[in-house]
Amino acid sequence: MTPEQRNQKRLELLKDLYDHHFQDGGRTAQINIEKDGKIDNELVTAILYLNDKNLIDSKIMHRTAYQAKITAYGIDLIEQGGSLR
Repeated sequence: MTPEQRNQKRLELLKDLYDHHFQDGGRTAQINIEKDGKIDNELVTAILYLNDKNLIDSKIMHRTAYQAKITAYGIDLIEQGGSLR
């Protein structure tokens, strides 16, 4: 995966969490990180990156799932049409 593709995947995840935040009253989302019986390491690293940037709060729930919630910084970034670069 190229750096541009990784950046796009992170931004898509952040947008999904933004939508979830407003559709589900600010509740935390559960993100399944298993795909075809394997851990999706690209998704895991996207979650960790967004967490490190304080755009989401996340924690691992069990071997195959994270719990995540967009932060005010993440909401502002999406609403300002920003990018992760």
